[in-house]
Amino acid sequence: MKRSYLILLLIALMLHTSSWSQTSYGNLNEGNAGDNGGFTNSYFGYQAGLNNTANWNTFIGYQTGFKNTTGYSNTFIGRTAGFNNTTGYLNTFIGYNSGYNNQSGEVNVFLGTNSGFKNTTGHRNTFLGHRSGHNNESGSYNTFVGTYSGNDNTVGNLNTFIGIYSGYKNISGEVNVFLGGYSGFNNTTGQLNVFIGQRSGNDNTEGSYNTFVGNYSGYKNISGERNTFLGFRSGYYNESGADNTFVGYDSGIKNVTGKNNTFIGYSCGHGNIEGEYNTFIGRYSGLKNTSGDRNTYIGNRSGNNNQTGSGNVFLGYYAGYNEMGSDKLYIDNSNTSTPLIWGDFANDVLHFNGKVAIGTNEPVAGYELTVVGGIITNKVKVALVNGAHWADYVFEDQYKLKPLNELEAYIKQNKHLPGIPSAEELVKEGGINVNQMFAKQMEKIEELTLYVIEMKKEIETLQKENNALNSTAAQPK
Repeated sequence: MKRSYLILLLIALMLHTSSWSQTSYGNLNEGNAGDNGGFTNSYFGYQAGLNNTANWNTFIGYQTGFKNTTGYSNTFIGRTAGFNNTTGYLNTFIGYNSGYNNQSGEVNVFLGTNSGFKNTTGHRNTFLGHRSGHNNESGSYNTFVGTYSGNDNTVGNLNTFIGIYSGYKNISGEVNVFLGGYSGFNNTTGQLNVFIGQRSGNDNTEGSYNTFVGNYSGYKNISGERNTFLGFRSGYYNESGADNTFVGYDSGIKNVTGKNNTFIGYSCGHGNIEGEYNTFIGRYSGLKNTSGDRNTYIGNRSGNNNQTGSGNVFLGYYAGYNEMGSDKLYIDNSNTSTPLIWGDFANDVLHFNGKVAIGTNEPVAGYELTVVGGIITNKVKVALVNGAHWADYVFEDQYKLKPLNELEAYIKQNKHLPGIPSAEELVKEGGINVNQMFAKQMEKIEELTLYVIEMKKEIETLQKENNALNSTAAQPK
């Protein structure tokens, strides 16, 4: 206990220096601590700051700052910390061999055994942890926190690596942010990446402009660029795929070369390998797609079994679940093969498997289309189911044409033609059946034609009789 207090007292005495004063502690018989000029320096340890001529330095430990000459305002703590520093200034080296080869690098903070070991001219770096930034030479403005973080970085600048082995192999990559153990482990030249999570972007070497958030997200990405993967193992197998956005656990996990995809949801686009320009939103949507392109699936398990189809639009829970083709439209909340709305983009076909109401929320029972507000068109065609629904039967020999006197009596009594509904009936029935009404109107036209023909025959008969009478009267008596 007394020994600890003594050590603390010695350190306090060493640091408590006044202006123009020197404090030296060392075994003079084995090698003097620095005493070659300069002022306001503190030395503690064998050959600490031995060659120093500058000011405001603190040397604590065996051969700390050994070659320092004009570097000033440095703090060297730990055996051979900052050993080769000569002109570097405003550095803080704490730990065995920390900043060992630094020569002119300035405003660095190296904390940990062998941290910043090979740094020579790099400046304004912060390396915290065993061998953090070990191989850095001229890289600057870097922050490496964690054992072996940024170990191989040599010239890369403006990087932030936090976590054990984060950015371990980075050499010249710049403006990267790796947060998490082994995040960006193999990155060498990739730049402007953000990897957050255990082993996120682990295999990335040259890919740039990527954002991977989540453990193992973008794990195997090598050269893919401008990707955004959010979620555990999202985009795990992606190698060169670019411009993808995967959000959710295992989303786009098998994507390798696919580009310009957007997958949002748990295991969304799970099986996609090379498919491009797809948008899958919802849990397991596009689950088995491998190479299909230009698909839009929105809804849980929408397009679940489609593998190579392209140009599909599936909207709704389980919509298009079993559809294997291309250029199809499904809108429904089930896996039915006859969805509420079905379409074929290749043939410009749209089909409704239900009632359609326009201008109202209450379709009329018994009809597929209800329109309130009117319809205007320049062409209408009403189809016949078969010829029996048309009025040609009027011209059959067995057709009984109502005598005119009976017709007259019927009209006087009912105020409408036989077989034609009255206005009251039409109101009660909710309108006119166009097909039936056309057929009935044609029936009346054909009946009228028969009446005209019959009347013509009667007129011709009367004319013959009249001519015969006139001929008899004209003969001389």
